[in-house]
Amino acid sequence: MTVTRNAAAYIGALPAHRRKKIAEVAIDHVLTLIKSGARPDGLYERYHIELAIDHLRRGHYQHAWTEGLLAEARMDRRTIGPAMPEGSLTPASIEALRRDFAEVQAEPASEWVALT
Repeated sequence: MTVTRNAAAYIGALPAHRRKKIAEVAIDHVLTLIKSGARPDGLYERYHIELAIDHLRRGHYQHAWTEGLLAEARMDRRTIGPAMPEGSLTPASIEALRRDFAEVQAEPASEWVALT
């Protein structure tokens, strides 16, 4: 976990366009693994990919990167299931997630500013 925290701190210090690219690579990697059959196309994966794309869209690049890593987590490193709220919708299909991801990739990087 320390390596991930150190990586997150490093990523946080980068310019927005670099943070966005790192998050995109993590998301693209897991989508490629699913397409090739190396990862299952399961609820767990789709849930975290959907969250990653949503964070990417909002400019939360570190969160998008983290969700991409969670989507790729080995079976023995997972929680029992995704922490989905009761009654939440089933995540979109992989094809729909790929389309959403392509749209977000085409957008320019932006600096996310926390409102206090």
